[in-house]
Amino acid sequence: MTRNGVEFASAKPDAGRNDLNLGQHVSEKTRKALEALPCFGGAETHELIVEAERRLRNKRHVGDRFTAMLVIAGTRYLDHPALQVPYLRQTEL
Repeated sequence: MTRNGVEFASAKPDAGRNDLNLGQHVSEKTRKALEALPCFGGAETHELIVEAERRLRNKRHVGDRFTAMLVIAGTRYLDHPALQVPYLRQTEL
């Protein structure tokens, strides 16, 4: 995908697949900050991936935990109140 003359390789589909893999571009500092958020603390990787794909309307396949967390967090700051709520599984509700 090219935008303003910049090629975004992580957003380019591989061999016709719509994979979204941003995890390899996430710094260690950002990884630690995402893992420390209460809304991701007790969540399993597959649960996060399902939620991220749902938010992307199942048009993209999310390949890793950190990509899923980035999709779920969106453009909010990491101190946003919605991200400070502890994770609740559907079975706990």
